[in-house]
Amino acid sequence: MKYFGTDGIRGVYGEKMTEALAYNAGLGFALAFGGDVIVGTDTRTSGEALSGAVISGLLRGGCRVKRVGIVPSPCVSFLAAKHRCGGIMVSASHNPPCYNGLKFFGGNGCKLTAEDEAQVEYFMDHPIMARGYGSQFEFGEGRQEYVDFLVSQGGNLCGREVVLDCAFGAGSTVAAEAFLRCGAKVRAVNETPEGDKINCGVGALYPSFVASMTDGLGFAFDGDADRLAVTCGGEVDGDSVLYNLALLTKPRGVVGTIMNNGALECALGSLGIKFVRTAVGDKHISEEMARQGFTLGGEQSGHYIISPAVSGDGVLTALRLSAIEKFERLSLIPQRLESVSASAAVLFDHRFLRAKAECEATIGGGRLIVRASGTEAKIRVMAEGEDGNLLDRIVDLLTTTIKLCEKGEL
Repeated sequence: MKYFGTDGIRGVYGEKMTEALAYNAGLGFALAFGGDVIVGTDTRTSGEALSGAVISGLLRGGCRVKRVGIVPSPCVSFLAAKHRCGGIMVSASHNPPCYNGLKFFGGNGCKLTAEDEAQVEYFMDHPIMARGYGSQFEFGEGRQEYVDFLVSQGGNLCGREVVLDCAFGAGSTVAAEAFLRCGAKVRAVNETPEGDKINCGVGALYPSFVASMTDGLGFAFDGDADRLAVTCGGEVDGDSVLYNLALLTKPRGVVGTIMNNGALECALGSLGIKFVRTAVGDKHISEEMARQGFTLGGEQSGHYIISPAVSGDGVLTALRLSAIEKFERLSLIPQRLESVSASAAVLFDHRFLRAKAECEATIGGGRLIVRASGTEAKIRVMAEGEDGNLLDRIVDLLTTTIKLCEKGEL
């Protein structure tokens, strides 16, 4: 894809992610699909300029735009499905404040398929057949519709005490209200919508912050609240979270990704629950859940999809997990994960391919995953196996090789 990555279009604001690109993306979406489109944003300071640009593109393409304001990404997904229309979220999710991006949803609430993304990209580069000027209006009631949905899924949480880390992001507009309406006692931190602080040392990428606030139940969201970290007497790893969700919801099967720990697959298998892996990204999980008819999916990084939701929803997941009295923690197979700043072109360098093949032969019955990040200019290297020292050597070798290939020094 020319513009789309793992999760929509994303980049540093003012560099890759510009108003011109946002306008073209809005116009491309309008020309590809048309109709009504719900537009939301997270709290980033660049959100107003980029949402204005993407709305201008949508209007030029003849769309009827419903502006829902600052809300989580799963709110836009929910509203798109409820009102059978398109949706665009202006957010860079878990990335630092200097980033921003666009997430796109179809009329079923799901993120666009690869074919749909290709269609949007075509019209971004060939902005023909513009349909004239559309219309726009405020859709503030959409946020309340989403909160009502969360409460309907949360059940009775009277007597439960939780700490919520909203990461200065969009979760601040809905999370505490939903928990309070379910009867929980809530302490919200980093709940002010300050986009210049979004994800900075707090939130889902830094669960130690909320863990330091409580020995009990703590939930940390990322900037657009589609990702969740869980603490309960310390951090609960993402694979164990998904396992506990399976114990809670008793699904026929679970969809994960290539990054999920092998211990999760074994634990689910012992319960007679089928486990299916996909590529990284909650949109791939959602697509596979629909194909398999499964009601639960997730990835260890903190995206969890619980039917009837069709995209990762941190607040919904936190509400459901609040029913658990004690978390079961899996005995994980050792993993080592490193991210290296580099171009994706390194993955096709013959010197790197040779080193990777040697490492795959060495790791034996373990797993080795090397992939380009879809949200940052980084290469992710993950090795899994019983010998932790061997994993360290393999990952160190590959990350060093990547750096040397990137510099042209190998």
